[in-house]
Amino acid sequence: MVSGVDFLLEQMGFEEQINDAGLLITAEGKADSQTLQGKGPFGVAAKATEQGIPSIILVGKADEMDSLNHGFSAIFPITNGPCTLEEAMSQTRVNLIETAKQIGNLLALKI
Repeated sequence: MVSGVDFLLEQMGFEEQINDAGLLITAEGKADSQTLQGKGPFGVAAKATEQGIPSIILVGKADEMDSLNHGFSAIFPITNGPCTLEEAMSQTRVNLIETAKQIGNLLALKI
């Protein structure tokens, strides 16, 4: 038995592909403690961490943020307030773009 995400990442040569990366950004609809139990976003973040590359996860919803902080450098929920699942899904594209802009603004800061 092998972890599915580890198998796929190995087949893709993922570790070699991120050698020169400065940041990894991944995404998941809903992130919680199950995310840290072998789901794809955690698998890619773990490989990045092994190479000293920080990781950001964009999520529709995040539960158990303290737990998630052990797997990702930063977590960004993309919804802008309470909404139904249908509303969230219909606004995914817009919310991802807006959140990505804010991450870009943050990375552009000269601190």
